[in-house]
Amino acid sequence: MESTAAVVRTLLDPGFRPPQLREDLSNLIVMVAQTGDEWSSTCDLVAEHVLPLLAQRRVRLVARAGPSIADGIVVLQDTRTPLRLHPDRTKTASTRSVPSTAATVSCRH
Repeated sequence: MESTAAVVRTLLDPGFRPPQLREDLSNLIVMVAQTGDEWSSTCDLVAEHVLPLLAQRRVRLVARAGPSIADGIVVLQDTRTPLRLHPDRTKTASTRSVPSTAATVSCRH
C-alpha cells in the first residue's frame, strides 16, 4: 500500500518527484513483482485507479513473476499503456514455479 501511494503521489505531485523527473516522467519505470498471492480486489483497484494514471503519463510498467533470479525472471508485461495486472499468469510464490506462457529473461552475472 505504501509503495502504491508513493507511485500515485509521484505521478500527481511534481513537487514530490526527484529533480530528474519533475518535468519528464519518461525515465520512470514502475516495477511490480507479482507472486500469485495477490487479492483479486487489489488487482481490480490498481487497474481502476493506478494503471490509468500510468497510461495517461506514458510511464513504463514492468510486471514480473519469478521465484528467484537463479531461475530467471518471467516478464508478465512491459508497457506504457497498462490495462490490467496478470495474477492469473503466476503461481503462488510457495510453488516455486513459473508459467510457460510468459517470456523468460535469464539474468547472468
